[in-house]
Amino acid sequence: MPHFLFDMQHAYLSALGTPDLDTMRNWISHNESVHCCQAQSLDPLASQLEAILVEQGPDALTLALLGQIELERHSNGQARVLFAEALEMDRSQLEALTGLAQLALAEGQHQEYQKYRFLIERHPALRWFHLAFLARAQHQLGNQETAIRLIEQAYLKHPPLKN
Repeated sequence: MPHFLFDMQHAYLSALGTPDLDTMRNWISHNESVHCCQAQSLDPLASQLEAILVEQGPDALTLALLGQIELERHSNGQARVLFAEALEMDRSQLEALTGLAQLALAEGQHQEYQKYRFLIERHPALRWFHLAFLARAQHQLGNQETAIRLIEQAYLKHPPLKN
Protein backbone atom coordinates (compact mmCIF):
# COMPACT_ATOMS: atom_id res chain seq x y z
CA MET A 1 0.00 0.00 0.00
CA PRO A 2 1.53 3.37 -0.93
CA HIS A 3 2.54 5.49 2.03
CA PHE A 4 0.37 8.48 1.04
CA LEU A 5 -2.80 6.34 1.23
CA PHE A 6 -1.98 4.98 4.67
CA ASP A 7 -3.39 6.99 7.57
CA MET A 8 -0.69 6.95 10.25
CA GLN A 9 -2.93 8.55 12.89
CA HIS A 10 -5.56 5.87 12.29
CA ALA A 11 -2.87 3.23 12.78
CA TYR A 12 -1.85 4.78 16.08
CA LEU A 13 -5.44 5.03 17.28
CA SER A 14 -6.02 1.40 16.30
CA ALA A 15 -3.22 0.42 18.66
CA LEU A 16 -4.72 2.59 21.40
CA GLY A 17 -8.05 0.83 21.02
CA THR A 18 -10.29 3.88 21.14
CA PRO A 19 -11.09 6.56 18.58
CA ASP A 20 -11.70 9.33 21.09
CA LEU A 21 -10.81 10.76 24.46
CA ASP A 22 -14.35 10.58 25.84
CA THR A 23 -14.38 6.79 25.51
CA MET A 24 -10.98 6.56 27.16
CA ARG A 25 -12.07 8.78 30.05
CA ASN A 26 -15.20 6.68 30.59
CA TRP A 27 -13.18 3.45 30.67
CA ILE A 28 -10.70 4.83 33.17
CA SER A 29 -13.18 6.67 35.40
CA HIS A 30 -15.31 3.51 35.65
CA ASN A 31 -12.18 1.45 36.28
CA GLU A 32 -12.91 -0.73 33.26
CA SER A 33 -10.28 -2.71 31.46
CA VAL A 34 -8.59 -0.58 28.83
CA HIS A 35 -6.91 -2.58 26.13
CA CYS A 36 -6.36 -2.42 22.45
CA CYS A 37 -7.67 -5.56 21.02
CA GLN A 38 -6.50 -9.09 20.51
CA ALA A 39 -2.90 -9.02 19.37
CA GLN A 40 -3.59 -10.99 16.19
CA SER A 41 -6.12 -8.35 15.08
CA LEU A 42 -3.15 -6.02 14.64
CA ASP A 43 -1.47 -8.37 12.15
CA PRO A 44 -2.92 -6.66 9.03
CA LEU A 45 -1.83 -3.26 10.32
CA ALA A 46 1.65 -4.56 11.09
CA SER A 47 1.85 -6.06 7.61
CA GLN A 48 0.92 -2.71 6.06
CA LEU A 49 3.58 -0.90 8.08
CA GLU A 50 6.19 -3.52 7.18
CA ALA A 51 5.26 -3.15 3.49
CA ILE A 52 5.76 0.61 3.74
CA LEU A 53 9.22 0.04 5.23
CA VAL A 54 10.12 -2.34 2.39
CA GLU A 55 8.71 -0.15 -0.37
CA GLN A 56 9.92 3.22 0.83
CA GLY A 57 12.71 2.46 3.24
CA PRO A 58 12.71 3.13 6.95
CA ASP A 59 11.36 6.35 8.37
CA ALA A 60 11.05 7.28 12.02
CA LEU A 61 7.26 7.46 12.19
CA THR A 62 6.64 4.11 10.52
CA LEU A 63 9.25 2.42 12.73
CA ALA A 64 7.69 3.94 15.85
CA LEU A 65 4.16 2.91 14.84
CA LEU A 66 5.32 -0.62 14.17
CA GLY A 67 7.01 -0.51 17.57
CA GLN A 68 3.69 0.40 19.17
CA ILE A 69 2.03 -2.53 17.41
CA GLU A 70 4.77 -4.83 18.73
CA LEU A 71 4.22 -3.42 22.20
CA GLU A 72 0.51 -4.25 21.92
CA ARG A 73 1.48 -7.77 20.85
CA HIS A 74 3.63 -8.02 24.01
CA SER A 75 6.83 -8.22 21.96
CA ASN A 76 8.60 -5.72 24.19
CA GLY A 77 12.10 -6.50 22.95
CA GLN A 78 11.14 -5.97 19.32
CA ALA A 79 9.22 -2.83 20.26
CA ARG A 80 12.28 -1.43 22.04
CA VAL A 81 14.47 -2.09 18.97
CA LEU A 82 11.99 -0.33 16.67
CA PHE A 83 11.66 2.65 19.01
CA ALA A 84 15.45 2.92 19.23
CA GLU A 85 15.76 2.82 15.44
CA ALA A 86 13.13 5.55 15.14
CA LEU A 87 14.98 7.73 17.64
CA GLU A 88 18.26 7.19 15.78
CA MET A 89 16.57 8.76 12.76
CA ASP A 90 14.76 11.48 14.72
CA ARG A 91 15.75 11.90 18.35
CA SER A 92 12.49 13.68 19.16
CA GLN A 93 10.17 11.18 17.44
CA LEU A 94 7.07 11.48 19.63
CA GLU A 95 5.53 8.05 19.08
CA ALA A 96 8.86 6.39 19.89
CA LEU A 97 9.20 8.46 23.07
CA THR A 98 5.64 7.53 24.03
CA GLY A 99 6.36 3.85 23.43
CA LEU A 100 9.54 3.94 25.50
CA ALA A 101 7.65 5.67 28.31
CA GLN A 102 5.13 2.83 28.31
CA LEU A 103 7.92 0.25 28.39
CA ALA A 104 9.71 2.03 31.22
CA LEU A 105 6.51 2.18 33.25
CA ALA A 106 5.72 -1.50 32.65
CA GLU A 107 9.25 -2.44 33.71
CA GLY A 108 9.12 -0.34 36.88
CA GLN A 109 11.76 2.10 35.65
CA HIS A 110 10.10 5.19 37.09
CA GLN A 111 13.00 7.59 36.48
CA GLU A 112 13.13 6.55 32.83
CA TYR A 113 9.36 6.97 32.60
CA GLN A 114 9.57 10.47 34.10
CA LYS A 115 12.34 11.41 31.65
CA TYR A 116 10.24 10.33 28.68
CA ARG A 117 7.08 11.89 30.07
CA PHE A 118 8.89 15.21 30.48
CA LEU A 119 9.95 15.10 26.81
CA ILE A 120 6.49 14.02 25.66
CA GLU A 121 4.61 16.73 27.55
CA ARG A 122 6.80 19.43 26.02
CA HIS A 123 6.80 18.08 22.48
CA PRO A 124 5.29 20.51 19.95
CA ALA A 125 3.43 17.69 18.14
CA LEU A 126 1.78 16.37 21.31
CA ARG A 127 -1.85 15.31 20.84
CA TRP A 128 -4.42 13.81 23.15
CA PHE A 129 -3.74 10.24 22.07
CA HIS A 130 -0.09 10.36 23.19
CA LEU A 131 -1.22 11.20 26.71
CA ALA A 132 -3.98 8.58 26.41
CA PHE A 133 -1.34 5.86 25.82
CA LEU A 134 0.38 6.95 29.04
CA ALA A 135 -2.95 7.05 30.87
CA ARG A 136 -3.77 3.55 29.69
CA ALA A 137 -0.37 2.27 30.86
CA GLN A 138 -0.87 3.88 34.27
CA HIS A 139 -4.40 2.47 34.50
CA GLN A 140 -3.18 -1.04 33.65
CA LEU A 141 -0.78 -0.83 36.57
CA GLY A 142 -3.56 0.25 38.93
CA ASN A 143 -2.47 3.89 39.07
CA GLN A 144 -6.01 5.18 38.66
CA GLU A 145 -5.44 8.73 39.91
CA THR A 146 -2.43 9.26 37.67
CA ALA A 147 -4.35 7.88 34.69
CA ILE A 148 -7.24 10.26 35.34
CA ARG A 149 -4.85 13.22 35.68
CA LEU A 150 -3.28 12.36 32.33
CA ILE A 151 -6.70 12.19 30.67
CA GLU A 152 -7.65 15.53 32.19
CA GLN A 153 -4.32 16.96 30.99
CA ALA A 154 -5.14 15.72 27.52
CA TYR A 155 -8.50 17.51 27.64
CA LEU A 156 -7.05 20.76 28.95
CA LYS A 157 -3.98 21.06 26.78
CA HIS A 158 -4.89 19.15 23.66
CA PRO A 159 -8.61 18.72 23.12
CA PRO A 160 -9.59 16.21 20.46
CA LEU A 161 -10.59 17.69 17.14
CA LYS A 162 -14.31 17.60 16.44
CA ASN A 163 -15.47 16.50 13.00
